[in-house]
Amino acid sequence: MNYSDRGNFIITAKDPAGPWSQPHWLPDVPGIDASIFFDHDGKCYVMGTVQCWPNETGGIRQGVWVAAYDIENFRVIGEPVPIYGGAFAGAASPEAPHIYHIGEYYYLMIAEGGTEHFHSETIARSKNIFGPYENNPANPLITHRHMGYRCPIGNVGHADLVELPDGSWYAVMLASRLIDGVSKNLGRETFICPVEWERGWPLFTPETGKLEWRYDAPACLPEHKCVPKQAVDDFDHEKLNLDWSAWGTPYGEFYHISDSKLAIRCIRQSLVEELRQMGTESPDSRVYYAPFLAQRQIQPRETVRTRMTFAPEGNESAGLAAVQAMNHQIHFQMANVDGVRKIQILLFTADYHLPPLHSWFHCRDPSEGAGRSRLERGQRRSPAGSGRQPLHCKLWRR
Repeated sequence: MNYSDRGNFIITAKDPAGPWSQPHWLPDVPGIDASIFFDHDGKCYVMGTVQCWPNETGGIRQGVWVAAYDIENFRVIGEPVPIYGGAFAGAASPEAPHIYHIGEYYYLMIAEGGTEHFHSETIARSKNIFGPYENNPANPLITHRHMGYRCPIGNVGHADLVELPDGSWYAVMLASRLIDGVSKNLGRETFICPVEWERGWPLFTPETGKLEWRYDAPACLPEHKCVPKQAVDDFDHEKLNLDWSAWGTPYGEFYHISDSKLAIRCIRQSLVEELRQMGTESPDSRVYYAPFLAQRQIQPRETVRTRMTFAPEGNESAGLAAVQAMNHQIHFQMANVDGVRKIQILLFTADYHLPPLHSWFHCRDPSEGAGRSRLERGQRRSPAGSGRQPLHCKLWRR
């Protein structure tokens, strides 16, 4: 199950290798992070997160709900029941619910605290899937928020439990590696840790209580050696390798491979966008996509090189782009500047106080106040109250 601009959807296949179905859209499954649970008796349930839980002031805040589900016809068949508001009063963003029926209990495991520094994983249990649920007195199961902003592994949470054939347990979860004590360019990655059961509750990474860099491999699983990522792509095949990515979903054909060369067609579409408050509405990728092919950064230090043949005309430009987000990029490009062909290095960035996922997101013009850079160029202002963050560009020429 996943979430997109039209809400939650499921795709199905008889084989993990495919073929996969078209999305089954689920208009009766509201909220984010919905998931499916199959009980021992074959019954199916769906759960998710919406504004459904009473807060401390008599209002409503985000919580977890569950309902019986008809998986054959992709529809809710029971009344959704709010079952949990999180382990901590006032904790942000209870989300990512998973239910496990282990022994006599249903265990409800969720993430809370938000997906950044204060992320954590908590758990509750009940003998009835619809509750009431009691909190684990040792919550949170795992977090690194108490270890400070310089901890080399941060943003720990959003976990799932796995039982191995020998009866041992592990948890997989999301976290981020810190680079130079500041940046998280690699985004959120998947980590794993061992789990033991103690007095009816799971205990993550016993003895240390934190996510370690490595653990001993379980003896019950066969060894699998990772194949190193291909260091150089000479474009000797008709199709791109699976480690190439595009911006959005490019329904049009903007590239082709021939004679060991990758040709990308110039399309009048910018890779850089102004930052706006997040929401479910977004431009249709069938008509809005950039001519952009990328490799994900997978190590803290990487070197990227390419050989390019390009003769820009008009306002055309092409080259390499280091993309952290739509509002934070570095372009090393060839372009026409006032009729002269030049090589440029451009930094596009935006400054904001709160992430745009917050409903109270407010943009601030980075040119306000002292310290405006004399290299700042091409700044675009947004209308007051539009919720969009201006971009500013710093330019170096060679």
